[in-house]
Amino acid sequence: VHPGRSACDGVAVLTKRARLKGLSKEPVACEGKLPEDRGRDYMCSAAVVVQDTLTDVRLLLASAHFYAKKSIDPQGTLLAYLAKTSAERSCRCFVWGGDCNTVYRTPPGGMGEYKTADGAAGPTRSRSGKRIDWIFASAHASVERCAETEAFQQATMSRIAATGHPPSDHYGEAMAVTCLLRQP
Repeated sequence: VHPGRSACDGVAVLTKRARLKGLSKEPVACEGKLPEDRGRDYMCSAAVVVQDTLTDVRLLLASAHFYAKKSIDPQGTLLAYLAKTSAERSCRCFVWGGDCNTVYRTPPGGMGEYKTADGAAGPTRSRSGKRIDWIFASAHASVERCAETEAFQQATMSRIAATGHPPSDHYGEAMAVTCLLRQP
């Protein structure tokens, strides 16, 4: 859960433990921007370093929720963390995504391509119709849909019987990640 948000939104990184062994996990905090939030963590991302059990390749995965109106440079904070941590911990590639509250025209910070279920560039749309939920991969990784990620994404669009609404104002985003062992 984000430390300073009264809305108590949060972030998560989900992996298959049978394939990816968790090596470390930590929040990547962003300082509050407004006077009442200065000097304290307002928002955060979740980051995990995992090791593929078949290849021993290390990956860095992060889930973000950016709110630039009230936190200082959340995207820059996460991108700096990813660059530093992937180098320090010998990660072959990194993948990050989440609710960026931004409509990107090109991937930020030199990130690779992104795909949707139909293979088109861009993420799924939120209920508002804006594309603000994203998944990005570094140069040595690729992301794509598979039956499991498609099922997860479709489940987040389901309406809850008690309310008649989906569980969130965002549809979940999920991708299968392939870390390339050779130069792309």
